Amino acid sequence: MRSRFRALRRLLRSLFVVAAAVALAAAAAATRVAADSARPAWSVAVAVGSGAPGTPQRPRSRPFVVTVSMRSRGNTLESPLARLSIAAAGIVISPRARPACPADVLRAGIAEAQQRCSRSLVGFVEARAMVGPKGASRRVPQVSSCDLAGEVYAAGRSLAVQLYTGALYGRRCLRSMFAVAYASVRATKVGGLPASELRWVVPSEPGGFRHPLPDYDLNLDFLELNLPLGFGRNSADRSKPVVSSVGCERRRRRSVRAVFLQEDGTRATLRREARC
Repeated sequence: MRSRFRALRRLLRSLFVVAAAVALAAAAAATRVAADSARPAWSVAVAVGSGAPGTPQRPRSRPFVVTVSMRSRGNTLESPLARLSIAAAGIVISPRARPACPADVLRAGIAEAQQRCSRSLVGFVEARAMVGPKGASRRVPQVSSCDLAGEVYAAGRSLAVQLYTGALYGRRCLRSMFAVAYASVRATKVGGLPASELRWVVPSEPGGFRHPLPDYDLNLDFLELNLPLGFGRNSADRSKPVVSSVGCERRRRRSVRAVFLQEDGTRATLRREARC
């Protein structure tokens, strides 16, 4: 009798353990699904001109294109993007290779910057976004698309981006907006190679890009930063490239690291590989 009781107790204990494991697995799966469904899917791609990768002693000038995109999983507007940082192994960006465009000129408008800072121009930006009430479905009439454009200028240790949209600038959007964003350039390492990290703070009020209207959000879907081939033109760095390729990882690949921070605190970190 005692042996049967012990056997029954062992059986009950094993059944309890199995049931607990199943419950924990189900809870973890539910948590994972909930977290995944609440978080947008970010993607990042980096394209660098082909050729010898170069070295820190003999850098090679290269065109450099960064593309980021976001897809909301619930087909609703997400919390606006507040910060974005991107770095690629073996890529060094030198804003000081071009003369800096003064902040007051950048904020004076597009025509003023084009006239007075043509030697500071280093690239271009294209972006697409959705504008509407926070959390609204993309299918409702209150949500509309917004096309943005901009020029990228050298600004000392940073890159300055003039962003504009709306009928005033010939870009489709529910209202005209103009703002200047600054992407700081910081020396770092990715995959053991020298790299430059671009840290971009997306303009909010009073620039109005994250919140173009009261109670409205701007949901960034796509952004392309293009820094074409170019050398410095000031007297100190006449032969220095704006973008340099200074190395390549094994298998002729380079690691790419990106961090997205939304206004509600949601953070996503991506690591990708690109051809060298």
